[in-house]
Amino acid sequence: MGKKVIEGGELLHSTNERVKEIEIVLKGSVTASNSYMSIKLPYGSIIGLFEEPGGIYRFDYETDDETTIFSYSYNQTSDLASIIKLNPQLSQILTEGAINCVRQVYAANRQIFEDVLAYYNEVVLDNAKLREYCDAAAEVYVPDDYIENLKEPETPDLHNWEAEFFSKITKELFSPGPPFCAGIILYAGRYISYLVNKAEEISESRIRLNQDTAAFKMRVNELKRKASAIEKDEEDAAAKYDSSAESETNIEIKDAYNVITSYAGMDPDFAAAFKKRLDDFAKLSDKTDQGDDVRRLRRQLAEDFYRVYEGAFLKSMDAPAPPLEVKMFFMFGFIDEKLAGERYTSQLAALAETYRSDPQGNILTIYEWLTLVFKKEVEPSKNEFDMEYPAYLKSLYDSGEIKQNQIPVMLASNEERAKFEIHNFFSLTDRITYGRISSFVPFFYEEDHIKDPKESVLRFQDVRGFLDEIRELDYSCFCRDILFSDPKIGVNREFISTEILPYIILMPNSGNRGALWQEISGPKRDTPARMAVPMFSSANNKLMFTKLAGEFRWEMCRREQGVHWNDVTVPSLTSEFADYIQFYRKNRDISPEMREKIKAQLQSARNSAKGVFVSDYMLYLEYESKGSLRLNKVSRGIIFRYCPFPKEKRESLSVSTPAFKDLVDKYNIKIAQRHHLMDIVIQKITKAGHPVPREIEYQNAFIRK
Repeated sequence: MGKKVIEGGELLHSTNERVKEIEIVLKGSVTASNSYMSIKLPYGSIIGLFEEPGGIYRFDYETDDETTIFSYSYNQTSDLASIIKLNPQLSQILTEGAINCVRQVYAANRQIFEDVLAYYNEVVLDNAKLREYCDAAAEVYVPDDYIENLKEPETPDLHNWEAEFFSKITKELFSPGPPFCAGIILYAGRYISYLVNKAEEISESRIRLNQDTAAFKMRVNELKRKASAIEKDEEDAAAKYDSSAESETNIEIKDAYNVITSYAGMDPDFAAAFKKRLDDFAKLSDKTDQGDDVRRLRRQLAEDFYRVYEGAFLKSMDAPAPPLEVKMFFMFGFIDEKLAGERYTSQLAALAETYRSDPQGNILTIYEWLTLVFKKEVEPSKNEFDMEYPAYLKSLYDSGEIKQNQIPVMLASNEERAKFEIHNFFSLTDRITYGRISSFVPFFYEEDHIKDPKESVLRFQDVRGFLDEIRELDYSCFCRDILFSDPKIGVNREFISTEILPYIILMPNSGNRGALWQEISGPKRDTPARMAVPMFSSANNKLMFTKLAGEFRWEMCRREQGVHWNDVTVPSLTSEFADYIQFYRKNRDISPEMREKIKAQLQSARNSAKGVFVSDYMLYLEYESKGSLRLNKVSRGIIFRYCPFPKEKRESLSVSTPAFKDLVDKYNIKIAQRHHLMDIVIQKITKAGHPVPREIEYQNAFIRK
């Protein structure tokens, strides 16, 4: 118990703490916030009114400015009444504060429900216009029966009469004294607790509504994008691409460096220094020289480049469409027509002019990706220390580089999010995908390209083609098990295999490597992976994407298994493969010749079980899928169990390749069991008179695949 003075921006309590005290705000103000609402607690407010003594705080409490509070021990609800009696001079002020909290929480509940209803009405309107969208996108109209029968969200029971009761209480009623005020405050606390519970229910209903309508909204958005592309004469643009990208554009690119740095708003002194360094680089006879001076020059040029990129990108978020030179800079790292050469400059201009975005939104240039981060459509990527953006800000606070009140500001800032992405994900994956780290520079120069840009460029159609080839053989590669529950129809817990395709970000370089940056975003398992590949590839693209798929398989399994990823008593891809690698010398199913081969694989993979798996996975898809055996019996068995071929391929291999027959037979038994369990679920639903949810139908079809 006692008086405390706290600086602004300090966290008083968080949602993982237990309630041991109750506090009265004597000066300043505190904000109580959770994922559903934010409540302002000014002078006279009671911190702890929303919670039960001994329970967990339901809000994070943070001071807005310098705040004075007085704390009391809080072991039972009656303690609150005692506190009010001890402070009769504050009883009326505390009562006003409690009533103010009621009004704020009630208004927040109303707003949450209005948001749910607005989203529902948006879906209904889209459904009404579905035929119109299909016509505009030149697609056949197919109604969505599920959306047709979507139920309108029920108005929550917020006990409106209680809210009205508190709205009618005036200062004149406080005159009976502290006991009356204590009663009002305790009653307000009980009603607020009820409203907070309701807020959680309403928010959960919004989440369910989002899940139920996700497929429909995705379809509508795709139709809109397609219609928009048709309106912009996409076919004419494609024809233009075929003619101009194969040759060169007639548009003259001149003085690109000044156009780009002026657009980015660079300081004249910096622009002059950067230009001198570029000129020094251009004069080098060997631009990959490993001498100290040249290495320092390349390092400084990289810093300069990302500084200009940051300025230009932030400018583009507020400005109209940038000039062609700036667009080439964003997409390809083009900075100077002399460095790029006249011929390549012309090709890049043609590519930039005729570029088309991926309609599905999964394959993006780095500029498109940064735009998503800036607009908060995706969260910033992890940094090189595997830290998410919030954790990174927390580390800055811990090291004293920022104050606590700066954390929420930076979390909400579009600009800070983009800067973090540019100087972490962009700068690091740009270097990794380039492949030749010791000679890396982030800008485009002529000598760096073996092939013409028009021949080596990766378009979204190319990338999608490589992904489709992988999915045709490893059909469950990008699938996650997402929990489905609907107790009303008797389904309490059913996992649905849901395909979530990764984001593929095209980095503005001429490289030969792909990089799996992260397999999910944050703690949610239903978020896409993030992969980076070079825009101008000098690698075998099919093998590059197959390797990425193998790395994703391994890392996603590790993520799902957690600490048990290498515990063979918990069967999984990683645990069984790690066990196989650890004990391969004693495995009687492996011949001495094969043991020598595994030893060589391990040396090549630097003793990494993951490295050996990825190598075997690539052989599995490239050769074993065609019946050309390259793996040993143990490795083949593990990979087949967790990365099975589709049904037709399994049946074909079972007949043509004896090594697969036993594996396929065992797998068919396992699948038959899953068929049986799914049939029981479906029969249970239909017997109860309910329609089979689309998720269950999808899972049933997936199992039979």
